[in-house]
Amino acid sequence: MSRAVFDGIRKITEAQAPRVSVVKDKQGKLLTGPDQVKERWAEHFSELYNPHTVTDSTVLSELPVNTGRDRSAPLLLKEEVEAAIAKLKRNKSPGAGKITAEEILAAGQQGVDTMYDLCRKMWEEEEVPNGWKQSVIVAVFKKKDRLSCDNYRGISLLPHCEKLLATAIQLQLLRKVLLTLAKQLLALHGMFSR
Repeated sequence: MSRAVFDGIRKITEAQAPRVSVVKDKQGKLLTGPDQVKERWAEHFSELYNPHTVTDSTVLSELPVNTGRDRSAPLLLKEEVEAAIAKLKRNKSPGAGKITAEEILAAGQQGVDTMYDLCRKMWEEEEVPNGWKQSVIVAVFKKKDRLSCDNYRGISLLPHCEKLLATAIQLQLLRKVLLTLAKQLLALHGMFSR
């Protein structure tokens, strides 16, 4: 059977989790207003994903400071962007960008060229569009009390274009690491073959 048939069967038979319109605050008091509920979820995920940590400022002061961009850094290659497009997972939510992996793949070579131009421009200008930085957090119920935010885990839905850029950069870093290792191995081989 085709994927569409399975999706149709799942939609008919699968019970959808009801949307949580009432939650408890930290003290256990019920919040019923839509704005109160929204603020509580924002507070919960902000605390979850941005924990307060103590930083030793002496460690930060000892880190080397880059005084300028390394102009010898290689540019992104079209092959890296093409490989990143090929690695995109299909049948996933598009996130805030509303562009699916299937749409990027369906664009063919013109899509590869366009995405390469965009990624190269961002790489050179060191600036990523705000839309590519946004994610949608979906609360997924885990256990026990459905009214407690602590009983949910968050799933971040990232835009596929952002994932593509991150994968292309990861592939470039891997290429650079492998080239560096190859040079070091050749140097070691030269030392031992004398």
